[in-house]
Amino acid sequence: MGRAKELHYYNGKLKGEYLSDVDCERLDFIRKASDANSTVTDLKNVIFNLDDNAIDQILAQQSNENVELSQGELRPMQTTGVAFLYFAKRCLLGDSVGLGKTVQIAGFMNMLSNDAEAEGRTHRYLAVTETSIVPQFHRELIKFTGDYSYVLPVSTAGKVRDFLKYYDDDEMPNLVGSTSLIQQDIFIQYLMSKVAKGEEFPYDTLIIDESAVLGNKNTKLYKNAEFLRNHVKNVVILNATPFESNLKIFYSQLDFVDPTLLPVKTNFEKRYCEMKQGNYTNYATPTGKYKNQKEFKALVGYRYFARTRKATGAVMEGCTSKLVATPLTSEQKKILRETSMPHMVFDNPSYFDDTIPFNGETSPKAGALMKALTGKIRYEGGWDTSQTVLVYSQYKESQTNLKRYLDSHGIPTNIMNGDTTQEDRKNLIQGFQDGEYRVLITNVMKGLNFGNCNYVVIFTTPGNVNHLVQFEGRSTREHDIRNKHLMLLCTDGPERKRFDEVLKERAKASDAFAGSDHSLIMSLLLN
Repeated sequence: MGRAKELHYYNGKLKGEYLSDVDCERLDFIRKASDANSTVTDLKNVIFNLDDNAIDQILAQQSNENVELSQGELRPMQTTGVAFLYFAKRCLLGDSVGLGKTVQIAGFMNMLSNDAEAEGRTHRYLAVTETSIVPQFHRELIKFTGDYSYVLPVSTAGKVRDFLKYYDDDEMPNLVGSTSLIQQDIFIQYLMSKVAKGEEFPYDTLIIDESAVLGNKNTKLYKNAEFLRNHVKNVVILNATPFESNLKIFYSQLDFVDPTLLPVKTNFEKRYCEMKQGNYTNYATPTGKYKNQKEFKALVGYRYFARTRKATGAVMEGCTSKLVATPLTSEQKKILRETSMPHMVFDNPSYFDDTIPFNGETSPKAGALMKALTGKIRYEGGWDTSQTVLVYSQYKESQTNLKRYLDSHGIPTNIMNGDTTQEDRKNLIQGFQDGEYRVLITNVMKGLNFGNCNYVVIFTTPGNVNHLVQFEGRSTREHDIRNKHLMLLCTDGPERKRFDEVLKERAKASDAFAGSDHSLIMSLLLN
């Protein structure tokens, strides 16, 4: 039975112990302004917009001294986002891909820096994200804040030790690193020693990108992050996708932002989780399905702020999404009976038998992709066969074979995966954006900006709907969505059955909780 816990409400919403009634009144006002797509005029120019030369200069001299700081401008919905962050202080920002979460964070950091400067002190932030995203995240924060930050692209113990040694006797700078930084004992122990000595904590604000890492409260990362949370004034965690039906993960993340906000977990489960009586016990256990999602979303409105493109007035024009079902070959049927790796069978049967060549006949998905690239599979309005195409393929072996197959047919192709170095990754993205080659095959689903690529192909279908939405979002960095085309390749049989019976249900659950955005993959799944 759960312990008793007093809950605090204002205007029908949970407010926790940190927010005052005045704070809640302000947040309600900001939410109304956001719903009306209004602008907080005073915050319109709270960011900078530096070019690469200015960013490089700041990095070289470790300050913005004598650097020309070009003024930036927030979009209307971004001004309300910054205002919400400022008055909430602790918040989960869940705006959709492309709405500018990083620029809103930068605006928030600039406001806090201005406040600190007025008090005669310096504001410092600690920001972490996935390793593959760190360099881009780091530069974007400098671009929009105009302030120097140290970067730890790979947060190994040695790198962290060097950083601490270098700054031990000095004021620490803003720090951007991979999420693994929070798991480094040397880093956490150093900060704990600061607290034990009664010294000022080095950071005012904690920023955690890709908040899925906080879905399990029992991990070392979560517990270390709790220590950081308890010693900073401001906490922002970011998530670009809705939570499907898994409110328990959402519970853990909101409980991290504000541990005084929510009911204890047993009471939460009774109200929001469907329960099933055990066969051999008198206890009910969660089934994994949820109820009352909309009620829960409304209740946590002072700590969860999320907008979709659709809600902010974006348009979606000239876009198509198509499922292309490919046949299951006799070779694939035989291999399926002998292996527990069905997705590899669907994508790359040659992996199991090197006598099977990789081509359009033995690997029908590859054949369907080739037809699309050469204009033989056409959407309404047709494919522009001169345009770049972003392809999601999960397995490295499939990526290699697919590149070899496309190259052999005169379609210039490149690969980006976990083996790609940061420098090569930067060059690959730039080359893709510049049209130096036509197809980029990757399994990187989050965070990176591939530019405004109009054609996306899902070659491997993952089990998580939100991962598909994330990948689609890599190709759309503007508010409006125009002339985007998505093709999902799916093998008839078990894979098609999973698409129809599992992914579609997960999409419905996601839509019930957060509402669907302008998303090609969600359109395909919901219709």
